[in-house]
Amino acid sequence: MQLAIVIRNNIVDVSIYTRCAGLIGTTRSIVDRQSASLANIHVQEPFRRFGYGSIVLRETERSLVGLFDVSSIGVLAWQPCVGWDVIDFYKKNGYKPADNRVESFDDYSQLYDLVRMHKKALTKDPYTPIYNHAVLHSPYSVFSRLR
Repeated sequence: MQLAIVIRNNIVDVSIYTRCAGLIGTTRSIVDRQSASLANIHVQEPFRRFGYGSIVLRETERSLVGLFDVSSIGVLAWQPCVGWDVIDFYKKNGYKPADNRVESFDDYSQLYDLVRMHKKALTKDPYTPIYNHAVLHSPYSVFSRLR
């Protein structure tokens, strides 16, 4: 696998690709001082249910701590009303609900429960990346190989 990190101002995009440059998954985060918000996470359909979402999320967290020294990461989980898969995914990865409030959103095709979640970020010490990475502070991606 290859990892690409792109930084534009306070926006961090992390992508993981197959060795043949096929996209596995991406995240986008927004950094504000000592905290970050995970704006989105997407894993391509053929790679779902194999742990790639957790890998992309973990590498995003490591990048945010290692590059920006963030102390907390928040996310607004969009859970379709028919299950708890999204909430369970974030809980499995160490996120906790920020409060007991659940809001709703209807995009006219599906109804979502919106749950605010947060996680205290790792300290800088465990930032021993599982990849040899290069970071580019421009709109172009730099690839690095995961071990």
